[in-house]
Amino acid sequence: MLLLGLALAGCGPAPKSSWSGYVEGEYVYIASPVGGTLDRLPVRRGDLVALGAPLFTLDAELERAARDEARARLTGAEAQAQDTTKGRRADEIAVTQAQRAQAAAQAALAQAELTRQGELYATGFISKAKLDDTRASEAQARAHVAELDAALAVARLPARKDERVAAAAQAEAARSALRQSQWREQQTALSAPATGQVADTFFRIGEYVPAGQPVLSLLPDGQVKARFYAAQSRSVHHCRP
Repeated sequence: MLLLGLALAGCGPAPKSSWSGYVEGEYVYIASPVGGTLDRLPVRRGDLVALGAPLFTLDAELERAARDEARARLTGAEAQAQDTTKGRRADEIAVTQAQRAQAAAQAALAQAELTRQGELYATGFISKAKLDDTRASEAQARAHVAELDAALAVARLPARKDERVAAAAQAEAARSALRQSQWREQQTALSAPATGQVADTFFRIGEYVPAGQPVLSLLPDGQVKARFYAAQSRSVHHCRP
């Protein structure tokens, strides 16, 4: 409003009244879809950051452990995919059937959780990242059931080729789980999505950050707007060069 008043003052007689208005910015709130202790916060309020600059890092010990576990499971699945020397026995089929029943129960729980999270997202109680994480878990549960269905079908067949197909599917499911673990680990270290200024920070190093809770707010370049109000009957005074 100050700049506008100075501009009008330089164009002619001073106006009898001024316009009121305000300046607003469209902030971006930077949050991680995973929770953890804030380990690094290299920026402060007022800092200018470039696109891709590191903003904060959470302690990733749990995510690293999950990644190592997923990698170990993948190694085992790939080894099973290569083991094509024997067919399945009746006792082995019974074990797989029990695993399938357990997986089906887990898939039903995952579906119920996805429905609940969808309702919370619709009312604004959770972030889209949290909903996406739940959706990925539900898809993984369904994939596990499908994997065991395939394993049961192959166990009843004498053909070794079909067993290799099922083992390959199990290995692919393990790869998917590993990719999910790697993605979660990557979400513990976030960078600036655009060039701008750090508007504020909400946590200190050592504090626990819940999943989806913003750690800082960023004001990207070009996202500041000024709004002014004037009476409808007021004529506009144009500047002449």
